Amino acid sequence: MARRGGEGGGGMGGMAAPLIGVAINLLVFVILEIFAPTIAGTIAAGQPDLAADSEWNNTYRVQEGMTPIPTGAETWTTVMQIIGVVFLVIAIAIAIYYLKGMA
Repeated sequence: MARRGGEGGGGMGGMAAPLIGVAINLLVFVILEIFAPTIAGTIAAGQPDLAADSEWNNTYRVQEGMTPIPTGAETWTTVMQIIGVVFLVIAIAIAIYYLKGMA
């Protein structure tokens, strides 16, 4: 039998919605964490070989006292840490939103 109105329909309401949202959020984060080393390794392997005296060669930069250029792997690792914080904030925001609605 079909019901009319907003209550009881086939949607995901109540406490199931925030739990599903947080679970999907966590799943995406775990998948990214698992593949982060592979992605970082691919980025590092894809970087071209540079001449020994090139301004873009990190070995040359260190020998000359310059700041090393961050590698793609280092940048990806930093981005993953930021993504982790973003997912945590989203999960907390979802929880607060639904707890506020329960009051």
